[in-house]
Amino acid sequence: MRFVRKYVSDLESPTGFELLYHHSVDRVVRQVYLVTANRERARQAAHRAFGLAARGWAAVGSDASPEGWVRARAFDLALSPWRPGGPREMHGIAIREFLDSTRLHALTYRLERRLTPDEPGLTGEDRMLLGALLRLPRPYRRALVLHDALGLTWAQTAREVEATTAATCGRVIRSRALLALRLPTLLGTDWQSADFGPALGARLRAAAARACPNEVPHVPVGRVRRTGRAQSWLPTTAAAATLAATTALFATAWPPPPPHVPIAQAVRLQQTVLPAPAFTLPPLTPLRPSPPTCPGQIRPLPTPPCAPHRPPAPPQWPPLPPH
Repeated sequence: MRFVRKYVSDLESPTGFELLYHHSVDRVVRQVYLVTANRERARQAAHRAFGLAARGWAAVGSDASPEGWVRARAFDLALSPWRPGGPREMHGIAIREFLDSTRLHALTYRLERRLTPDEPGLTGEDRMLLGALLRLPRPYRRALVLHDALGLTWAQTAREVEATTAATCGRVIRSRALLALRLPTLLGTDWQSADFGPALGARLRAAAARACPNEVPHVPVGRVRRTGRAQSWLPTTAAAATLAATTALFATAWPPPPPHVPIAQAVRLQQTVLPAPAFTLPPLTPLRPSPPTCPGQIRPLPTPPCAPHRPPAPPQWPPLPPH
């Protein structure tokens, strides 16, 4: 009961994790929405990232930026290939382009509804911008959102995407060029100007604010903490249960051991000399049986003996004339 009272008091008392959750959950959801263009998936990734932070709050609370730690984990979860609808959006876009080329309009319409953001607060320009953003590769999309939309420096962006500063800068510049190429009327064509990045970041932040308003209810903080704690022991418990079930299955399917024989009886059996079994060898057959002879069959002539070797006679030179 003392442990239960302490656990309940920990959940009810305001802690650093609860303050972080209440003050930054909306921002994290909006930031994750920019790389997924799906509000429900962004909320799930953010809540799971906060659960991981609650599980390891001793290390996360001492970090220089706990919100940055949660954002990095939420981005990893949202862009993971094992999450439904994550990077497979690129495969859906490729399939949509193929269907457009083959004029299969019914299937194209279904994929268009799935890949186009359909949050009620978005405008037509927001949908165009988010649709073009989804066409970018995952590393490019993440670096662009961190630098242009969130305003991180090059060093901070490179640290969060786990790449060098030069590689991060190249990803952001290529992303700007691709967006300017796909949306020239909305973003302009001068992607090398100094105002292109801030203007693009302002548009992305406004789209995320309209798609994920603050009045959207979130999971209670107590449930997030309990989920984070359950995630710490649930994989271990599942692995132990799987191992126990496998062991029990092999124990029941394995053949029983041989019956126990006393030592004295085993010694007598070992000392008993058994008679050798009587057996007869089968008749030997020639390895190369002679071919049957038929009347009129041509037999090969015997090979004549070789003549003895004689060395060649020395050459006979004519005598030399006298001088």
